[in-house]
Amino acid sequence: MDPWMRSAAVIAVLAGCAPEPTSSDTGTEPEVVVDGMLTTTTWHTRSDQDGEIDVPIAVGDDTTSLLVSLSTVQERPILLQLIDPDGEVVLDERDWRGDEKLTDAFDVLRKTNALNWPVRRTDEPLRAGTWHAIWASEHQEGGRNPDDSVDLVVMTKDDPDPTQGTITVRLVWADGVELGAGHEAAVQAAVQTWQREWTAYGITVDATFHTSDMDPTLPFTANGDAEVEAIAAEVADPGDVVVFLGDTMIYKPGVFGTGPNTPGTPYPGNYHFVAVALDMFVEPSGTISTDLSRLLTETLSHETAHFMGVPHVVETDWARYDALTDTPRCTTEGTCETQLGRNLMFPWSQCKPTCPVRTLTPDQLGVLHRYVGMR
Repeated sequence: MDPWMRSAAVIAVLAGCAPEPTSSDTGTEPEVVVDGMLTTTTWHTRSDQDGEIDVPIAVGDDTTSLLVSLSTVQERPILLQLIDPDGEVVLDERDWRGDEKLTDAFDVLRKTNALNWPVRRTDEPLRAGTWHAIWASEHQEGGRNPDDSVDLVVMTKDDPDPTQGTITVRLVWADGVELGAGHEAAVQAAVQTWQREWTAYGITVDATFHTSDMDPTLPFTANGDAEVEAIAAEVADPGDVVVFLGDTMIYKPGVFGTGPNTPGTPYPGNYHFVAVALDMFVEPSGTISTDLSRLLTETLSHETAHFMGVPHVVETDWARYDALTDTPRCTTEGTCETQLGRNLMFPWSQCKPTCPVRTLTPDQLGVLHRYVGMR
């Protein structure tokens, strides 16, 4: 995912009820955790001789969303197809090689990748039965990795009201960052503003704060890290979003916030994070201007929306767009700023000279409500 930049319950292990791993002789028995409307299945397998992984997904009569996440040892897992219980190809990566973006599942360059489905309000509802997500373990040059080690997570959500929901956000202070002058007050105020704004969209942001020994320069933002997984496992339940609050991002200087993929995987792993650099907002004296406070709120909500599957409305080449119908197309920086600059998912800050309140369209809200972590 491109970073947002300046301008320039009840738990049950039900192994017998889960889909069988692709390679039963080299995999592990699946484990199922049921927590309210969210069911999480995890297991380990290996790619076949063609470097592909067939992931079965059990969808019930009341299932409204599914998420499949893969972590590989080799270079990158790429989604090839999503197939419904009738054998129909619902999603094919060959159809998404143009200028529209639906998900990072087709092209991410990390060792963890995810698909949440459905994405848009116009996508057909899920049908009960066994779905299949076909993935490949690929080299960046395009070759395949047979017999690659694969960790799998499948989440399904049974949501009785997909127009209302709660996203649980665990805000994690990197080591000592909460003691920085003005940091705690600034983040508390920004989160409260975020909560008020998303309440108007039918979304409750349930935010809690936690401390950690994470390096305040947030070095994991480049390639993920096992420490991220350990902290996420300690503070978060499956479905939660973890936001790390640091001083700076050593590998991404000048960046307000970032995240790994669109969507992210709300299950503990090396890439279970959104990251925010507070030195971009709070002066060393501890003061923060009204506009920078506004921008901090929007950084938190912008990066969390990416994690929940919402792409940028336009990329900075002014030639690639989201796959949503209610965000206009534009072809120049000036036109895009005029038409889309007040949208929360514009790719950079629009403080000229003051920061406007950013909004989301109905189709963007549809993506958020279909994310499995929204309950």
